[in-house]
Amino acid sequence: MILFSVLVIAAAGAGATLALRHRPAPSAVVGLLALAAICAVAAFVPVGEALNVGDAHLVASPFARWFIVAAAGALFAIELTGLLHGSLRQLPLAALAGTGAVAAALTLTEPAAAMLAVTAAGLLGLIATLGRPVAMPSLRVTADGLRLGAVTGLLGLAGIALVGPDGTHLPAQTIGAGILAVGAATAVRLGAVPLHIPTARLVATARLAAVPLVAAWLPAAFAAVGLAWIETTAATTGAATPTAHLALAVVGAATIALAGVVALLDDDLARLIGYGLIADGGFVVLAAASADPAVFPAARIWLISMGLSRTVMVGAIVGLEGAFGTRRVRELGGWLRRMPMTGAALIAVALVGVGLPTMLPFEARRTLAVLALGEGVGVAALALGALPILGLVRLFWVGLRPPSAAVAEADAELPLRRPDGGLAGRARLIAAWQLNGTAIASAATLLLGLLALGAAVGIGDLGGAASAAGSVLP
Repeated sequence: MILFSVLVIAAAGAGATLALRHRPAPSAVVGLLALAAICAVAAFVPVGEALNVGDAHLVASPFARWFIVAAAGALFAIELTGLLHGSLRQLPLAALAGTGAVAAALTLTEPAAAMLAVTAAGLLGLIATLGRPVAMPSLRVTADGLRLGAVTGLLGLAGIALVGPDGTHLPAQTIGAGILAVGAATAVRLGAVPLHIPTARLVATARLAAVPLVAAWLPAAFAAVGLAWIETTAATTGAATPTAHLALAVVGAATIALAGVVALLDDDLARLIGYGLIADGGFVVLAAASADPAVFPAARIWLISMGLSRTVMVGAIVGLEGAFGTRRVRELGGWLRRMPMTGAALIAVALVGVGLPTMLPFEARRTLAVLALGEGVGVAALALGALPILGLVRLFWVGLRPPSAAVAEADAELPLRRPDGGLAGRARLIAAWQLNGTAIASAATLLLGLLALGAAVGIGDLGGAASAAGSVLP
């Protein structure tokens, strides 16, 4: 069974990286190989393939396959980038453990079991925020993440339990309370305002290479499970839930507006990523704030687009910080002349993270905003959600200036360096890898950006996978 193979590879890889935790280089290599294997194998999982493990039933859906492949591929790219810039920490172990749990969560057919699995994935992913030795700031961030993950998981389970397996005979108020509970859990997990501080602090404190896992892909998986339950519950019960929709619409709109403004004003690229992610999550919250079934496929498209665009952006900023020793925009004068591949990757971030009309991410965000908030307010939310792109515009403007002394002297993408001519064979390859690590990392980031851009214009039929019936909980 191919689905079973994905789970086995994730478990075996996590076990191997745990055994090698005191040997960073071998652990990183095992992590890369296992993520590459998951990505390759998951791409061939037949839609509808079933796996029974005791009383649990797992069924592969088009969206689950898309999500696993995209997440594993993105984490492979960011892990490679982190390895070349020396910022991995516990990422190989956390990425494999989290990906395995997400694969189980997105294929489980029982909502409560899926919620448990995706909650476990979020808790396992927090391993990536710990370093050696364990420092107090990272320990606080991890503790906050554990509390947040546990609370949102319990809240989601409470909402699912309140409605039960068949809510068709329940009062509309009870169904509304269940939907509100699961929607609120999803909002909090995505860092919605006013409970956004843990997410913002995590991004600012953790190593940047860990951010795509803990702040993008794992919250996106939680949202996918929560929204799938809301979609199924709303479709089967037909209960009107105006109070839940209004509350979630207010939270989603406030999150988009406030996070978008903060992301625009900040000079720290890590905070730009953090608040950009929070604003992105606000659009997902809007999916639970509309009675129109069209919001759910749009949300699934946006979850994949969000994960891919933010992973590429993190990879680019890891490269900038690794090359120039800073992530402050004002200190990066002339970076674009030394890091052209990184510049191209950031253009892909803008196209995938916001997009242009007719592109999947743009149309998904527009659908979510307009259907939840109405035409006027929805268009305003769409504009506010695009404000973080202006932070990238400012970064490009600084990058076009003449290089500062620090940028001019740094080990950047250009010029490429040749190893000593006296070396041969394997030694020459190793020397080339070490001398051009920044360029190799940037190439990996750019490749991921191009693949994300391909998905955004419809290559791979992400739209079809997101729209397929039973696309998360078969």
